[in-house]
Amino acid sequence: MAATGAGYDYVKWGGPDGIRVPVEVQKCCLDVYKQLDLTATTVDLTLDSNQQGASYVTVTGASSGLNVIFPFCHAGRLITVNNINASAAAVTFKVTGKSGISIAANKKAILMFDDIGGDLIRITPDTT
Repeated sequence: MAATGAGYDYVKWGGPDGIRVPVEVQKCCLDVYKQLDLTATTVDLTLDSNQQGASYVTVTGASSGLNVIFPFCHAGRLITVNNINASAAAVTFKVTGKSGISIAANKKAILMFDDIGGDLIRITPDTT
């Protein structure tokens, strides 16, 4: 298939900027390998080796200023996060020692581990 210009031979998926996948590769599919449901009881919640492999993370009961901390950067991996929170508190998802990404209460987003910055970056905006 001959390229016809930027964006013509790509499927746009998710968010205002989208993830562009070449048509030859087929449409994008995100598989959930493991779901992790966390009930927050502390301000800093560092995931253990079993928890950090989850591709879908749900947080409930977060108090103000909760940080969900991944011990290391999983370069290129996508995760979907869901902050189910009646207290209207945002939750920050980050790699140890980094600033991370804040997800508003009762919102979801797709994040990616960025090897260059060593932290999480936002792929989609917060959505309901």
